[in-house]
Amino acid sequence: MEVQESKGVQDRKWKTLILIFKVYINQVAEQPVEYVESSPEASSHTHSFNWVTVTEPSVGVDGLEEYRCSCGPVEQSQVIPGSQFYVKDMFGNIKDAPVNGTVEYDAGTWHTISDYVLKKMSERPDATVTVKFIYKGKTYQIIFPAGTDYTAVLNDEDMMYGYFGVAEKLGLTVTELD
Repeated sequence: MEVQESKGVQDRKWKTLILIFKVYINQVAEQPVEYVESSPEASSHTHSFNWVTVTEPSVGVDGLEEYRCSCGPVEQSQVIPGSQFYVKDMFGNIKDAPVNGTVEYDAGTWHTISDYVLKKMSERPDATVTVKFIYKGKTYQIIFPAGTDYTAVLNDEDMMYGYFGVAEKLGLTVTELD
């Protein structure tokens, strides 16, 4: 059995539907609209994506790379870890140090060092490396003098060390600067 709606009920439903439609149209109209003109060149464009560094990483701060076409679309993005920058930057400073030189490196809040960096330091036995770092709100310094024997850390199973741990293994001292 069908129930017939009165004309008043039908009118209210139509008014509600029209009101909902008007609200929807107003919301859509307030959205920014990007107009793209169609042209033969645009339709025949072949995307050519390249990796672009959007934000450079730094010690303790991640960066960002995007796989982007010159016309704008981004297909992928990826984080460039700040730790990667730290390793490359520190290694670069050690590698490029003058003969019998000193490298001073500010590691900020990065307070670990890898076997990779320690190995690179061992390859420059003529260079003294001084690293400043912040740990628990205090600034510290560790000095790796020229001629440091890195055997104890390069021949064990550990691959990462805190500066306090590497100092203990190598017989070095961490000093508080504040």
